[in-house]
Order: sequence, then structure tokens, then C-alpha cells
Amino acid sequence: MPRQTKDTVLTQQGSRLWIQRGGPRPGNRPLFGVTQTGPVILTGVSNPEQGSIEPIRIYDPFRPKRFTNVGRKASPADLPSATLTVLERTGFRIPWQLLEQSCPLNLYLYTGACGDMNQFAKGWEGYALILSHGEVTDKDLGDRMAWEDDDQIEDELDLTFESIYAIGRLNFDEGNSLAGVGSRGVRDIAFACNPNCGECGDVVSDGSQWIYALVGGLNTSGVISVTPKVMRSTNKGVTWITADIVATPAIAQGEALAVIGNFLVVLGADTSDTGGFWYAELSALGVPGSYTGIQTGFAAGIYPYDMFVLSPSEIIIVGESGYVWKSSDFHTGVTVVDKGVSTTQNLLAVHGRGDKLVAVGATGTVIHSNDRGDNWGVAAATPGAEALYSVAVVSDSIWWVGGPGGAVYYTLDGGNSWAQKTVPGLSGQVQGIYFVNDEVGFVVGQNSFATTWDGGETWTQTDPRLNNKPTVGQFRAIAVPECAPTGRRVNFVAFGGTAANNNDGVVFVAKADEF
Repeated sequence: MPRQTKDTVLTQQGSRLWIQRGGPRPGNRPLFGVTQTGPVILTGVSNPEQGSIEPIRIYDPFRPKRFTNVGRKASPADLPSATLTVLERTGFRIPWQLLEQSCPLNLYLYTGACGDMNQFAKGWEGYALILSHGEVTDKDLGDRMAWEDDDQIEDELDLTFESIYAIGRLNFDEGNSLAGVGSRGVRDIAFACNPNCGECGDVVSDGSQWIYALVGGLNTSGVISVTPKVMRSTNKGVTWITADIVATPAIAQGEALAVIGNFLVVLGADTSDTGGFWYAELSALGVPGSYTGIQTGFAAGIYPYDMFVLSPSEIIIVGESGYVWKSSDFHTGVTVVDKGVSTTQNLLAVHGRGDKLVAVGATGTVIHSNDRGDNWGVAAATPGAEALYSVAVVSDSIWWVGGPGGAVYYTLDGGNSWAQKTVPGLSGQVQGIYFVNDEVGFVVGQNSFATTWDGGETWTQTDPRLNNKPTVGQFRAIAVPECAPTGRRVNFVAFGGTAANNNDGVVFVAKADEF
């Protein structure tokens, strides 16, 4: 007979641990911290939010030996830390924890009351705690012998982590669509980077309030049949307002957008397929003003397909016939940095992290830059001969690309070799891959999408991470609030594409519930 009441608080016995030695990456399977690593427990978890806060004082102008507070000074936060205790198992093998731990490891702490925690993709309820890139700083082997007692032998590993954060169940809203916008739908999505606590008189924001979506428009035989539009929300996607992009020169099709400083910047082309930026300044309430078009430096008739913003003064654009442009100021246009030298194939997507940039396109083309887009070269190997529609750079050596038929590939050595990763349920053109950090990523295809939280080794499109999935025609765009704290970025994501009728543009927002 079931209990009449159930626990309403979590307890320590409702947690289990997974260990990913070597850190998050594809091909590196997390091990269950009971049967596969030896029994383990995690204690002493510390996750500082900031360092010490101390007053700034000056002498009181009226009272001797008295002081007045005029401000506060804060020191940087210490790195997170925890202690991992591992029991030694019997057998003819050296316990792994006794060996030197020269590479970082990840820990995944699952909580729940009813789930099977022995399944990495489904074994948590409510949330999972991710302890990222832990390095062993001390190892306590404890008491190895006793006169009378016969306690278990256990080893304590003191770990320092890069970060600790929680992921929860992403619940999708009902979706917001724009009827009759043509088959191109929503091409791109961006969040405005405006986190503040209201201390400057601004609207309080955690960096996820303002969202913008680009509806691509349609250019038919040199005539604008559907004007590109921007959908905007200033309340985390609850309500949306749509407006045409009206400017001279006119924009016929839009491909990408970004919020750069206080401006909304759209990459697109006119009726002759010549590229350009169309930009508008955002008001204090996030409303775009009048748009201005600039086409200086874009090659006539060479269509631009994508852009990536390294910084406000480093914008990379890729396009038709292998063209690569770079802009130091979108107000003044672009400069050609590769005029189809590295490749003459159409480049469809570009992404980067740090100094590394990677662009992909037709016939499996992959080119890359090591100097922030100034010089480009062809990767040593490619995943195949089919078109690549999307790319995500996780590090200098780890890149992901997406192709047709739900195909996803990755490289661990900067393009020298590739492996295909089977993502359950993914189909059609993989037009979007996005990694929030080294662990958490998303991928989208035709009416399908999936997520990972172990660096791409495990992908899932089911509960507990993804709930009430929507039905669409083709997903294309993925965005998260990049300037928000980590806990917000990994638990708030916007998807865009075409609706199930393959005609309307649609945006879905998924968020994890909070207490």
C-alpha cells in the first residue's frame, strides 16, 4: 500500500553520482559512481558567488575618530570546491583514485525519489548538479590499518572546479508564430546583453528579458514578395511584437542578427543578392528605432549567409563562393579577408571561440582561422562530401558540424579527423548546433531537436531535460542569454524556424522552473 504522504524535501540518500574522468567531450562516457567507479559520496561542496565585501570609509568631517561609509569593495570569488570520497573495492586491480589524476574530471550529481539513477540520460528528477572541470589538489588515503576495528578503506580527493551549476527540466511555451511569412521562417534569434539590478534606473534584468527573432523575408525573381521582419519580446518571450525592416537601400532577405552594444544588427541582402548590414538603435525599453542600411565592402551579387560576433569590433561574415568578410565597425561596412582563396564553395555558417573560427558549407567544406578571422585555411580533413549547414566551436580542438539526414559530426583534433555522432530522433537538415559551455549543448533538425549536458557524449530529446516538446516544420535558430549567469544560460533557450505548416515563422522559448 503506498504511503499516505511523501517527502517534500530532498534528502542525501536521494542522490547518486556520475564521474566523467578526462572532462566533458564526445567519446568519453560518464561512469556511474556505484557500480563502475566504486561506491562514492560527495561532501563539502562550496560554490562561492563572490569574494569578501568590505566597506570603503573616509573620516567623518564633523566628528573626530569617526568614519563614514562611501562605498564597498569586493574581491573575486574563490573557485568552487568539494571532496570526493571513494571506497576501495577488492580485486586484482589498482583503484583508479590511487593513480595520479593528471586530467580534470566532471561530476554529475543526480537527485530524485522515483527515477532509475543508473540511466545517465533519464536518471534525475527536478535538477542535476554539474561540477565542471575538477582538478585534484590533495589526496587523503586515511587510516589503512587498525588494531581492532575493521572499517572500510576509503580515499578522499579534494577537488577544485571551474564552475558548479544546476540544470533543470526545460518546459516549452505554446510558441509564437507569424502567419504567412513564407517558407524561410525565423532565421536567427538573439538576446540583448543588458543584465542589471536596477541600480542605474534601468529595468531590472538578468539578461534574458529582451529577445529578438529575424523573419527572413522572401526575394522572388528580384522582387521582395515578403519583407524581412523582426519579432521582439521584452518579457522573456511571453508576448511578441513584429515589425518590418524598412530602410534605404531596401533589404530583401535576412539571414542573421545580433545585438551589438545598443544596436540591433541584421545581416541580409538586397534584391540583387548583394549583402549588407541593416541596423537600428535600441531604446531604453528595447524597441528598435529607424533602420539604416550599409553595403560598403560587400561584393556585388555575392550573397552573405551567416555572421559571428567575436566582439563589437570583430564581426565575421561568410557567404557565397567562399567569400569571408570582417568588420571592425558595422556602421562603416566590411573588408574582404578571403575572396574565395581558401575555397570557392558557398560558406553557410560560421562560429568561433577565442582566437579560433570555423566556417562550413557546400560539399563538406570546412575552413578555419587561428587569428580571429584575419587569415583562413582549409581543414586537414572533412566529414564527407555532403553540405554542412551549421557549426559550433567548443574549443580550439573540439568542433561540431551538422549536415543532411540528421547527420552530426565532431572533431577532437582541430579538423584532422572526424567522427559521426548518432543523435536519437534527429532528422532532416541539421541547421543549428549550439554549445552554451563545455557541457551543455543543443542541436536542431527537421521537427526534431536534442540536448546534451556531458559535452556531447550523451544526447537526448526526452524527459527529464526536455518536456512538452513542440511540433514544427524545420528548426533553424538556437539562442541563449549569453550575458546572464551560468545557471540562467543553461536553463533558458529559444528556438526558431518554420511552423508545422512549413510556412509560418515560429519561436519557442523553453525555461526551467524555479522555486
